[in-house]
Amino acid sequence: MHPRVSQHKTGVAEANALLRIDELIKELDDGGLSASLMREHLDAAHFYLLGGMPHEYGISLQLAQESLPDVEDEGLRGRIANFIGTAPA
Repeated sequence: MHPRVSQHKTGVAEANALLRIDELIKELDDGGLSASLMREHLDAAHFYLLGGMPHEYGISLQLAQESLPDVEDEGLRGRIANFIGTAPA
């Protein structure tokens, strides 16, 4: 694949990931204290993805994965798990 095409696809994937993180963070804003740690991890993932720090982004997603049981809303927990499972590396 041509490098420009690959970079474009990566940029689109990252932009979509940023939008999904923003949507999840908005949902977490209503989740109270139990969702605050997850929100912190997703905020960090957003920051690191935007800043081009893939290692730190991956760590933030790993920490978010580990915090999934703390999210009380089952539907939201599922959406976050789905995002983590499909997020760009």
